[in-house]
Amino acid sequence: MLTRDAGSASEAVASIVANPNVLSEVKRLGSALIEAGEPGGERAVREAMARLGFIYRTPWDTAQGAALATAEWVEVLGDLPREALQKGVGEFNRSSDARYGFPSPGVLRTYALPEAIKLRRAASRAREAQTHQPARVQRPPAAERARMAAEMREWVKPKGVPVPARADPHQRAEEFRRAAEGPINPDDVPETI
Repeated sequence: MLTRDAGSASEAVASIVANPNVLSEVKRLGSALIEAGEPGGERAVREAMARLGFIYRTPWDTAQGAALATAEWVEVLGDLPREALQKGVGEFNRSSDARYGFPSPGVLRTYALPEAIKLRRAASRAREAQTHQPARVQRPPAAERARMAAEMREWVKPKGVPVPARADPHQRAEEFRRAAEGPINPDDVPETI
């Protein structure tokens, strides 16, 4: 429900709120979900670069080159969540692009973006579900309810047929109809052949 593509965000939040078990789990894990969807920033980018640098030879040799590369990477990848970057590094390592060596930040962003979208969607829906206030239904005043009940009694009252004050709910329909019509007159029964 939190990461599913189908339906709109409001439909997903409504289905979360409708199920008390799911809602309690979202409230319990909501802060972790929201935190997981936040941008990782420079620290997350440095972690991803260190992981890639351990696997591949880094394309820069000097400290100045590393600082410039870090600034470029932070600019391109800094808005992605930490988990998405880590998953993007793993996806890149399993892909055929890994044979070319150290990736550019744009290539890594391509691999990390699907997970980032899921994490942001989950964080957004968790935030909405935590703050969701159910719509309050206002009951009409007692006099208005009494007037509506009397109106409804008039609607269901059959025209021209006397209705017993209280019908037995277990009484069959035919017996109820006979009771409403009154006793059977033997002169009204047609003769059988």
